[in-house]
Amino acid sequence: MAIESIKFTSAVNVFSQLDSFASVFAQVSNYEPTNIQEQLAILQNNTHRVVDAYLTTCFLNPFELPTSCNATNDFANALYAINESLDPSFVVAALRYMHLQVEQTTIPQFSVTLQSYDPNNQTVTFTVSINTFPEDERYLLEQ
Repeated sequence: MAIESIKFTSAVNVFSQLDSFASVFAQVSNYEPTNIQEQLAILQNNTHRVVDAYLTTCFLNPFELPTSCNATNDFANALYAINESLDPSFVVAALRYMHLQVEQTTIPQFSVTLQSYDPNNQTVTFTVSINTFPEDERYLLEQ
């Protein structure tokens, strides 16, 4: 689960900073760009807790449908405990979309390379490589 956690946490932190992500996600979902920005800001402020809840109650749970994650309502209850303003259906859609972008497309990508894992000391070392489009790099430099 640690690798998946790193992948999703990194995806949230990277994609939340890209304006292109919000506009593309608005086109493929039924969410308004302003709602996307608001939800992404809340999501980014609670990234680790939301990702952990998503992985344990949705993504890695064989009893849940990964597209909706609403069979048992565990995820919605977990999100409500984290931040009442988070929309469970948005979070599932956004994390699912980020996962698809990381795994299956050529838009801005990053890779996580596991270098070592020591279960005795409970340490893991890894590198994160980010591959972005030149226009995204220019935008980040301007910020």
